[in-house]
Amino acid sequence: MRDYQRTKNNKYVLPQTVYLQAIYKIRDYDRMVLELERALESSPEPSDGMPKGTGISNPTERAVIKRSKYLNDVAVIDKCFNTVPNEYKKGVWNNIVFRERFPDDAARSTYGNYKALFVFEVAKELCLI
Repeated sequence: MRDYQRTKNNKYVLPQTVYLQAIYKIRDYDRMVLELERALESSPEPSDGMPKGTGISNPTERAVIKRSKYLNDVAVIDKCFNTVPNEYKKGVWNNIVFRERFPDDAARSTYGNYKALFVFEVAKELCLI
């Protein structure tokens, strides 16, 4: 199934590139959470083998920069996912992340509306639009 956004009866229409950036940022959620955990345990980069290297080793600063980069994105996705009602969360999440069909417990348009709202809010909060 290709990634498309509904344009009819959708008040949350985004430019195609912005829509895809938001979708892929949401799909990258699990990796970002994993990187947040790894950022605290990371070791310094290996030296280049030169005796008088010019690189400055500051592993704490590197870990903080890496962690803050992912922490903001994860927090935005979590906050925006709360705009979706609880009974539709699993269907919207699985449709975006795993490209599954929407469940049959509600109308497809209902799930589509909440998906559009969620993606629009993520794009807005991440300053993509």
